[in-house]
Amino acid sequence: MISAASAFVGFACAEDSNLVSLGPSASSDGGGAFFVPDARGDAAADASSSAKAEMCVSTTCPSPYATCPSQDFSGQLLLPTYACGTNLANDVHNCGACGNDCGDLGGSLNVQTSCVNGACRADCYNLDLDCNGILDDGCEANPKSDPANCGGCGQKCAPGVACIDGRCGCPTGLVDCNGTCVDLQTNDDNCGACDFNCDDHPPEDAGAPPDHMRFGCIAGECKTLHCDRRAQVLWENCNGLLDDGCEIDLGTDDRNCGKCGTECPVGKHCFDDYANPGVACQCPASRTICGSTCVDLETDPGNCGSCNFFCPDPVAIGPNQYNGRTSCDHGRCGYECFPGFADCNGRLDDGCETELAKDPTNCGACGVTCNNAVGQPCVNGQCVTEECDAGKVPQ
Repeated sequence: MISAASAFVGFACAEDSNLVSLGPSASSDGGGAFFVPDARGDAAADASSSAKAEMCVSTTCPSPYATCPSQDFSGQLLLPTYACGTNLANDVHNCGACGNDCGDLGGSLNVQTSCVNGACRADCYNLDLDCNGILDDGCEANPKSDPANCGGCGQKCAPGVACIDGRCGCPTGLVDCNGTCVDLQTNDDNCGACDFNCDDHPPEDAGAPPDHMRFGCIAGECKTLHCDRRAQVLWENCNGLLDDGCEIDLGTDDRNCGKCGTECPVGKHCFDDYANPGVACQCPASRTICGSTCVDLETDPGNCGSCNFFCPDPVAIGPNQYNGRTSCDHGRCGYECFPGFADCNGRLDDGCETELAKDPTNCGACGVTCNNAVGQPCVNGQCVTEECDAGKVPQ
């Protein structure tokens, strides 16, 4: 867990306060600006006239931030969680102004909405395109399969020619079989013609193939036996005999590991390392074999410290469970927060409860407190200030 830091930031309007304005607010009402401590010290601060500006606590949201109601998962409006907690420039539910919802055009239209610089925008997702410019049917064209927009809008295939993977028709030597380009001379499922499967059309009087073997396609005919690897098992005929078919699984056989004749040393076993694809007799350095996979016992939450020791989620983590995840650090289970969140109260039952960019009691780091007595907001992990004026008492 991340421990809460003990810190407090004070505010002063004296020239030696080492507070630097990061620029004026873009809001029309002259809202607040941010501040950061100036680590360069007094000498560097004196060299800049902008650093001498007296800064005071502000309760005004800097542009483009605002205090808007929040929403739960059902869309029900809730009281604002934080002052100035909404960025009107990119919030799809409050785009440009509180309550201006960009809406949801529906996944069936292949369109997603977003808020860019305070304006709602609709964009195609996946690889689909809006080639007709009509919003009602969304992004209607799939450039990988649409013969009228093959590879891009307006790129038409010749009549009767299919669009396959973004190109019209198949390369020379290949044939379109149900939307896939295949070689009829060698394809076991389309041998000599589309949908002519060698399993269903073995050579006449050939009988059933031996174990883990099938008849393959050679020169457009189903006639040659070879090992069947469709189940992703590395079957191989290492003894060269047909009576027992393809008798060896190269992924598990200690005497034929990866290929026929490759024998594992004494005490080592053959396995397919799914984390680092490839059959091997042993794990790479710093990894340990657990079942059929090489794992790092120092960092793997599913094998933390020892094989099959699974790091559990905290009990009753509550609504903040998505702000962090279980972790394994040097073989010991823990819980780490996602960037921007922290466990400032040190309790597991509410997870990483603090949003450091918005929480005025933990602004930017645990324990960094804004002036909550007057309602000073925290924006982007910094307490908001503004230049002092004649009518404001320096803080």
